[in-house]
Amino acid sequence: MSLVRWIVLPILLPIVGISSAWSYELGDAFGPWDKIIFNGEVIYTQVKDVEQGLVIRAESHSAASGLIVSEEVELSQTPFLHWSWKLEQPLQSDANEQSKAGDDFSVRVYVVAKGLFPWQAKAISYIWSRRYPVGTVWDNPFASHSKMVVVESGNDRLKQWLSYSRNVEADFRSLFGKPVRTVDGVAIMSDTDNTGSDAVALYGPYRFSR
Repeated sequence: MSLVRWIVLPILLPIVGISSAWSYELGDAFGPWDKIIFNGEVIYTQVKDVEQGLVIRAESHSAASGLIVSEEVELSQTPFLHWSWKLEQPLQSDANEQSKAGDDFSVRVYVVAKGLFPWQAKAISYIWSRRYPVGTVWDNPFASHSKMVVVESGNDRLKQWLSYSRNVEADFRSLFGKPVRTVDGVAIMSDTDNTGSDAVALYGPYRFSR
């Protein structure tokens, strides 16, 4: 994901209808999704899963596009983000994920906090790494104001639903050295353009809680 994308993303957050064709109806767990297309289009569809019910299926072929919900969340009230995903087909690449050439991930969920100016925005991307162990953190190779946090690693848990909970308020404080009171958007993305790879994944609903 290039530097220009991380600069543009916070600007797009307050705009209604980035691509207004998409709306994912699942009550409060999913809000209205907007498409953000960067380099080719990932195929996002609503499907019925035997275990989870209605979910989002992402099929990426050398593409980078995401779905984002623009919403303000008070972290002092609901700091915990909960989500689930299922990785059906991981992208295949030996490229270093901490490099620009390897900055692709079969599944990722990220949260964005806007600043007064676009370059003051901060983002945390929770990712499934191909090689780095859970708990590894690094700066996005294109933009230091975006932090990459490994929450799953390797191929041992492919093709099964996995659930996660993160204290987003604590993560922002730890990663950026100062608190963030609100986040302004939650996004999902299966991103395979830099490595020219393919990936297939399913995303369940997300929610914030106390």
